[in-house]
Amino acid sequence: MKSLEGRRLMFQLLNSSERWTDYYDGEIFRNRYIRGVIKRLMYFVPGILHRTKIVKFQKWHENYTLIGMAAVNCNELDAAVQMYQKLTADKDKLYWGLPVDWFSGKLTFPRGTMMSTTTSETILFFYELAKKRRNVVEDDVIRAAAYNLLNGLNRVSESPDCLLLSYTPFDTYKVHNANLLVAAALGVSGELLADSTLVDASRKIVHGCVSKLHTDGWVPYRIGGTEDTVDTYHQIFSIRALYYLKESNEEANVWFKRMLIYLENNLMNKDTGTVYLFNTKKIIDLQPTSEALRLYGMLNQEETYNKIYRKMLQDFVDDSGQIIQRIWFVGERKRKIKSNRAFVRQGLGRLAIALSSK
Repeated sequence: MKSLEGRRLMFQLLNSSERWTDYYDGEIFRNRYIRGVIKRLMYFVPGILHRTKIVKFQKWHENYTLIGMAAVNCNELDAAVQMYQKLTADKDKLYWGLPVDWFSGKLTFPRGTMMSTTTSETILFFYELAKKRRNVVEDDVIRAAAYNLLNGLNRVSESPDCLLLSYTPFDTYKVHNANLLVAAALGVSGELLADSTLVDASRKIVHGCVSKLHTDGWVPYRIGGTEDTVDTYHQIFSIRALYYLKESNEEANVWFKRMLIYLENNLMNKDTGTVYLFNTKKIIDLQPTSEALRLYGMLNQEETYNKIYRKMLQDFVDDSGQIIQRIWFVGERKRKIKSNRAFVRQGLGRLAIALSSK
């Protein structure tokens, strides 16, 4: 039976999805220093920033994907279908991304740009919905979205047995978690459609990524990155991507286990249920904590799930019942700095899936 908390939170979010807050609400400013200040202020005074219109609420495609996945988990399939219909309303544009211009280094990604991660997560939602409402999820939608990923991203590295794709159609970034999520989306699409081209591409992307990884199982953000660039959120993204492939791809299964062992030994404390943002253990955040809950719910590891859940309630719910986003440990963890509230997309949206995953 799915959690009552997940069901309640999912419907609360369903009714307010047009006004979710996010780190990137401030991307309307082109100056990176202004954006940096605003992102930090969002942890403490998001209400003031929105009331004064320094930042604006954005309609993220991922809002609907997160609600849809939570709805599938809760078996609230009418709500899930509603999210599917929102995401597929434009049949000529079956890819998903940002509602704002997004700045990365010297690059500007125009609003509406296909994002490899967002599009992959949306396909994974469709796949989960198709397992329960196959008559709703159209083959042409899955096929078009999958081939948009395969053909719309830049092939930044390719050989007979390896393939690495860019983050968007405008860059040549080589990002591990993005590529592995694409591999998962192509793999499940190929399975659903009996399409060997998609399955083969999925295998090549997995091999392209894991051949660049250290055997200890840590996953840097960029391919070629060092261990000090590892963060728990993207480590779990990579693990969850391989979860979808481990039954059909032995290489994916081997690295799924390695990545999971690294997570448990370096980025969390299984005894207490604490999930850290980095291996320095100086920050805890609702985003990776929610992803860890989701992962252990998918793995049916109830004891670990419950420990993380109890610790989440202890750390991220304040005395007034408000859910907060982040805690910084200062000095020898004698003092804590707490954020004001949770970002809805990366906090409550992912928490809704986590609570519905058990």
